[in-house]
Amino acid sequence: MKLRRNLIVSALLATTTFTFALSSNDKKVEADNKLKDKKLTEGKEYVKLSFENDKQSDFLKQMIGEKEFKEIVDKKQKLIVEFFWYGCPHCFTMEKTVKEFMNKTQDVKIVRYPVSFPRWVSGTEIFFALKNLNLLEKYHDDVFSIIHVNGINILDNEIARKGFFERKANIMIAEQIEKELKSDRVKKQVELSKKVIEFFQVKSTPLFAIQNIESKNTLMVSPGSSGGYQQTIDNLVQLMKK
Repeated sequence: MKLRRNLIVSALLATTTFTFALSSNDKKVEADNKLKDKKLTEGKEYVKLSFENDKQSDFLKQMIGEKEFKEIVDKKQKLIVEFFWYGCPHCFTMEKTVKEFMNKTQDVKIVRYPVSFPRWVSGTEIFFALKNLNLLEKYHDDVFSIIHVNGINILDNEIARKGFFERKANIMIAEQIEKELKSDRVKKQVELSKKVIEFFQVKSTPLFAIQNIESKNTLMVSPGSSGGYQQTIDNLVQLMKK
């Protein structure tokens, strides 16, 4: 009799636990669906910039190159520009989330672009120097990590920067990077970056700009306006449907 009573109690507890787990899971799914279906408000969760001429396209061609711009237009891909800075802790923290999003979306092209606020120019120079030497994909993550994980400032410290690239690559590549940092090509790219952030009204980083080329407008989204890193991605997905 006692064994039978214990079995009944155990069965009731198991049923209760299963029901609770199912209920919790349902609530999570329901909450996730509400977030996805949430109506986003212009001026609150995102900012819309409209353009009357072809300046938007002209800037994008200069930013990413005419060939790549044409491919995006021909393939009818969505284009998102992530305005960032290597010294920005929020940009570094969000990097993993951005990469996961990039790997999941084939019809969306995400392009990183460095900002050139007065005290941030050195980070912009490093980005363009690496890009010009076809080293950006190889060392992008390492630059972020040495600054935010190891706490070593390679943006403004030439000795630390040369030592870093000598260890990561070799002396010859480190010297090539330093030479490119001082080149006229990088100077011109930095000047363009200053014009770009003024045109797109970039005030902080990270900032994500959905470029609607046909309708000549840009939708700007940030973790601050969205309420978090993952919510930023969710808002981008929702806004791309507009």
